[in-house]
Amino acid sequence: MRYAFVRFGVLMSIVALECSFSLSASPVYAQTLSKDIISQVDSAGGNAGYATSSTSTPMVFFASFISVMLSIIGMLFFVLLIYAGYVRLTAHGEEDRLKKSTKTMVAALLGLTIVLLSYSITKFVLPRVYNASRVEPVYEENNDSPNTIYNKSIDIKLF
Repeated sequence: MRYAFVRFGVLMSIVALECSFSLSASPVYAQTLSKDIISQVDSAGGNAGYATSSTSTPMVFFASFISVMLSIIGMLFFVLLIYAGYVRLTAHGEEDRLKKSTKTMVAALLGLTIVLLSYSITKFVLPRVYNASRVEPVYEENNDSPNTIYNKSIDIKLF
């Protein structure tokens, strides 16, 4: 019993250590740009037709929130998959532990597949919904084809 408790403690400490490394941000001690450079870059971006304001809409916030939550859930399913593999390796031929690890692996793989599909759908659909709802058609002045609609799309950067 004591060996199982020690093994569980070691496993949980490894998981906690992995989470602390993957979820922590390390500070970067770099100098910030001066206001002259920032204003020059903003004016160049404005002249090129890009939005230079840093205002965030609720759509962008929720899109990034959904992506972060799906990433965390995906990590949990991945840890569950590793745990099932560990149980399988330490089963030593016990049928009930082999069945338990097989069920856990199947459930973890199914959950991981669902999370990956929903994450890819989120990354594909949300920018298109945002562009479809926010873009106003601008008529291009062109002698060859007057009044042609020029759609200017906005690219949402989630990360």
